[in-house]
Amino acid sequence: METAKYDVVYGRLLKLGIELEKAKFLAKVLINISEQVNLSLDQLLKGIGPNGIKFDNDVYIQLNRARTNSSQIGYIDRSNIPSMVTSQLAGFGPLVLKNDYVDFDYVDPEYVE
Repeated sequence: METAKYDVVYGRLLKLGIELEKAKFLAKVLINISEQVNLSLDQLLKGIGPNGIKFDNDVYIQLNRARTNSSQIGYIDRSNIPSMVTSQLAGFGPLVLKNDYVDFDYVDPEYVE
């Protein structure tokens, strides 16, 4: 991984209000995603804020091209789904939905160097 690219992404995440350790982890992930699915870092960073991640539909489409049908990802508008389904989503995986965003507080610290 290019150090200069990492430093730029890491710095932009800090300016967005992402906590130090989470920004370190997320910078690496975003650079890897950018390189693997040919998305610009600007496209990815545009969907990130202090409250979580919410990409444009075009980004989800591009990300899903590299994923199997059973592992597609996307944004869920929790106001339009039954509460039973919402409660099942709330504890799923290392990243958890909270207020319609992925909640950074649930990033597994094992992945942060």
